[in-house]
Amino acid sequence: MKHREAVLDVPKRKSLSIVVVVLLVACGGCGGKYKTYKVTGQVTLRDGTPVSGVRVTFDRSDHKMSATARTDTEGRFELTTLDTDDGAPTGTYDVMITVPQMRDPDKPAPTLFHPKYSDPRTSGLQFEVGEQSAHFEIVLDPPPPRG
Repeated sequence: MKHREAVLDVPKRKSLSIVVVVLLVACGGCGGKYKTYKVTGQVTLRDGTPVSGVRVTFDRSDHKMSATARTDTEGRFELTTLDTDDGAPTGTYDVMITVPQMRDPDKPAPTLFHPKYSDPRTSGLQFEVGEQSAHFEIVLDPPPPRG
């Protein structure tokens, strides 16, 4: 009796293996639902000074995807969506630039640029990512005068 059950299990195992292989092949692109394209850029102030250490966020207008980066000492960035520096899927993106929170809450973050850039609805920054690599120059206004 045990021998007979083992014989019946072999075809079941083969069928299960075939189903698993078919699912893996069919879902080969499941993790890569969004094809990304390399997106680089540089953030500077109007006077040409690079803005370093800020977060650049590209929020797709349909709100289904966003990509982020942090600028280096030269203000340069490379967007990440799913994997480091993989870029962004195609689409229209509203962009915001924010200063990361300081570790010491008693020391407020310096005001490097106009606060309108901290919200994608008010930043006035919008870019289109197409089916090729792209480079965007982002030039920021200074903060408003204190008064």
